Amino acid sequence: MSCCCLFAAKTVYIPTYWATDTYLKNWSNSRSYQSTNFVVFWGSDAGTNPAAYTGTNASLKFNPQLICDTLEKIYTKYITTIGFCSDAATTNLGKYKIIIVMTNTWGTGGPNDFAVATSFDNTIGGMFVDATATLDGGATSHEFTHTLQFMAAIQENPNSGGAFQNNDLCGFFFETHANFMRAQMYPIDCIVDLPRWIGTGMFHWSSTRHHYDAFDLLFYMQQVDGITMVNRLWKESIANEHPLMTYKRLKGWTQVQLNSFIYDYAKRQVTFDYTANNYGNIMRTERDRIRAQEPDNVWRPYTILKQVNATTGRYIVPDAFAPQDYGFNVIPLYTTCATKLVTVKFTAPPAGITGL
Repeated sequence: MSCCCLFAAKTVYIPTYWATDTYLKNWSNSRSYQSTNFVVFWGSDAGTNPAAYTGTNASLKFNPQLICDTLEKIYTKYITTIGFCSDAATTNLGKYKIIIVMTNTWGTGGPNDFAVATSFDNTIGGMFVDATATLDGGATSHEFTHTLQFMAAIQENPNSGGAFQNNDLCGFFFETHANFMRAQMYPIDCIVDLPRWIGTGMFHWSSTRHHYDAFDLLFYMQQVDGITMVNRLWKESIANEHPLMTYKRLKGWTQVQLNSFIYDYAKRQVTFDYTANNYGNIMRTERDRIRAQEPDNVWRPYTILKQVNATTGRYIVPDAFAPQDYGFNVIPLYTTCATKLVTVKFTAPPAGITGL
């Protein structure tokens, strides 16, 4: 390990591999900027004052202070308010600054990601971001969540396989949780890609068809248990657990009790009945806007049943839309009588088939 420049209480950690990396070995204090919790590095293509760049390459025009100002606000929300990770003086997050590497500033062949998080030497988290990903806090609030997910594994839950690390079941959850956290900072972002979520609700919750968008269940968890419970999923998960397995264990629930929770959540999907941070109202407003202005983007808001027996009034969900594990259908009912009372009788699936 090597370090440079004490600033306030935290130290800048220089990753070991930078010493031999063709591009990052050329890092320089003259091409860096520090705030209380972050340090930004950029390559020589952006010069020593990228805020003054007047060319046409958008990757070379940025203001490091503004980037850090935004990130510091996100840091306060995620660490001080939500408490996702500790930054006590004895922790790595309390010792070191988060490293931000500005991509597409290091020359041809150098770091060129748009926005991606990482951890350095299993010591401190960081991000590689292009200047165009820092124009507001949308991308960086998402990626900073990933940075803290790495920190959860480094200092909050360092047990092998904890914090959903190296777990093929949980790749989706990193993205779902990152967008959940972004919505804590910017509630309007709860509508990001809403049509996709509306159209894929029948897929299993972990499906990569909607893994950036499956955060409504976390909204309900937040509503029922408080956001600390979502933090606990990362801090107290064990190897090879799916997040719902972790939740079930932390709650001391049976599978029946977990199913009831999922059913309560699924019912809320009909009207986006989520009270925290005004999410429900924001989603309903966006749903109505899409219906009125972009009807081509409303893929499949409802499941239309297939009639199998006209005499008994029996219907089934078409195979293509049958709900997978923890998926759901929203089914409109069209009555043929004046009464407002509707009775629906559900028949259990065949033995060996489970679902919501």
